[in-house]
Amino acid sequence: MRRLLPLIDAPLTVTVADVELTIPHCGCDLWLPAVGCNRAWHRVLLDLLDEPSQQSLQDILADGGTSIQEVDKVTKTVIEEGSGRDWWTVPRIIDAADALWDAIGGRLVMAGVLPNRVTIAAWLDAAWFQIQVNIATGKHGKEDLQSLTAEIMAPPPEELELPDGEEASMDEAAFMAAAAAMPGRVDG
Repeated sequence: MRRLLPLIDAPLTVTVADVELTIPHCGCDLWLPAVGCNRAWHRVLLDLLDEPSQQSLQDILADGGTSIQEVDKVTKTVIEEGSGRDWWTVPRIIDAADALWDAIGGRLVMAGVLPNRVTIAAWLDAAWFQIQVNIATGKHGKEDLQSLTAEIMAPPPEELELPDGEEASMDEAAFMAAAAAMPGRVDG
């Protein structure tokens, strides 16, 4: 149900420092500019909240009732609830759609996938589908699609679960060496 419920355009509520805050709807016209233009996660939440909730959150932050880091965590949860996707995939799909807009924008519009008519979940599903179709039918097809899918779906380092006591530590050279040694790797 995680992927289906966000297709319904309904308000979301979130609690920060024991105060309930409201996001009025999951319409793409609200979410796309908030998530697509911000990488400061607490700003995303502020942009999504209704006006009274925005003021409440600003008051909570000003009074020291919570930290920016805690608001960032809440925001990522809200993005997952509103989109039906892992939080890190949402800005990546938006960025990919922006980069390929000349190729996919018309298809989305012709299909009626307009930001003022669909939820962010529906828009992401349609955009991701069109991105995949566009890439798969391109010059390198399957290889490019596999690469892009891996790039979009890969969790950021802070989401990786490591055994207790271990820390992530791999420089770029070590990463490239490990990637080159992976079975099934396609050389480009």
